[in-house]
This record gives sequence, C-alpha cells and structure tokens, in this order.
Amino acid sequence: MFEDGQYTATEIKPGKPQIEWWNNRHWTMKGDVLKFTISVVQGNPDEPVFIVDGKNLSLKEFGELVSTYEGWGGRLVMVPEEEIHLAPKVSVLPEEEGYQGMPFIDSEGKSPIQ
Repeated sequence: MFEDGQYTATEIKPGKPQIEWWNNRHWTMKGDVLKFTISVVQGNPDEPVFIVDGKNLSLKEFGELVSTYEGWGGRLVMVPEEEIHLAPKVSVLPEEEGYQGMPFIDSEGKSPIQ
C-alpha cells in the first residue's frame, strides 16, 4: 500500500467545503483531513454534535462520514478552536507520566475525572 511515512494526506483549503452530501444518503469527506468543532445538544449534554462547514452532525452522521475510510487508521489531535487550521506540534509523554490534556468539563462546569 504505502511505505512507512510516505502517505500524504489531502487537506481542503480553509473556507472551502470539506464535506459533501453523497448519493442522497450521507455526508462524505472531500479530503483526508477533517477540521471540526465539538458541541453538545442543548438540554442533553451527553449527546455530542460535530460541527463541520457550519453543519451540525450527530454522532451517527459523523460515524457515517468517517466510515468511508473503513480499514484505515486515524489520529485525532485536539486543538483550541482558533488553531483548528494549524497542524500542532505533538509530543509523546513518557509512560510514567499521566494524562495532561484538557480535562473534561460538562455543561455544569463539573469534571467526572477526579
């Protein structure tokens, strides 16, 4: 398939649509990189909404969107919304260090992670 490190992912230019309605069935990605923000359904903080190109996609719709890549792998790197168009530096933590990312905070400002 691809030699280690030889694959180049295609990213859609900022401001251009990243997804399109395919075959009157579901959304599909136009490139290999997907920039999105995450929100929750008002009144239901347990139901995520993925916002892509200004469209609110449910968890089911988001799953259908990425299912076109069945058999592939992926990396999800979380960045501040204002830096969504940038590829961040990534550091690998030694095993003995614990999680140091953004703590989960629910809509009431509480974290289930203690």
